[in-house]
Amino acid sequence: MGSIWVGRRANLTPFYEAIFQILKELKCDWIYSFPRMYLTDFGSKKDEDVNPALYNPNEAILKETEHNERQKEVEDFRRQLDDVYEESIKNAQHKLLPEEVEAYKRTYGRLPQGWPH
Repeated sequence: MGSIWVGRRANLTPFYEAIFQILKELKCDWIYSFPRMYLTDFGSKKDEDVNPALYNPNEAILKETEHNERQKEVEDFRRQLDDVYEESIKNAQHKLLPEEVEAYKRTYGRLPQGWPH
């Protein structure tokens, strides 16, 4: 619900409150989705179509080793992203509510489902 163009330079709380008031009157709700980054690895597909006549065991071992190292790097980076996500949730519990969440709370009298409590 934010605007990248305004970038917290203007107080959008009244705007958010108006939107939430309309949603509330329509008996709608908002489920908050905490921002999260994911990693998609497009380069780890193993080459399964190997011509037996051209098979080279040394090359196959090297490719397998490189593939395994890449998989380990990807999994390590995914764990780092998970750690950053968990830390950001913990930090959010101790900071002021974002404008849109504050507007929701003012309108509905509670925090939205999905907001870390």
